[in-house]
Amino acid sequence: MTEIARAPQTPPPAQVGPAAVGTDAGTAMLDMGLALVADEMQQVEARLAEALQSQIGPIPQVGEHLLGAGGKRLRPLLAVLA
Repeated sequence: MTEIARAPQTPPPAQVGPAAVGTDAGTAMLDMGLALVADEMQQVEARLAEALQSQIGPIPQVGEHLLGAGGKRLRPLLAVLA
């Protein structure tokens, strides 16, 4: 009989490489990547803070809350990395 060729098995995600999700090595690699664009992201932070300045009472308070929560950074990060 003819033998059927089998596709190679894919290892579980934890064994794929050093940047596997949930590993210390993956976190370290992410930190290194973010360090490469730290100056640009500081400029993004300054621009976001500047954009939320307003004489209208609650706008600076809401903006401070949003910036403190860590949101509004993924798109700028992707743009800087591109």
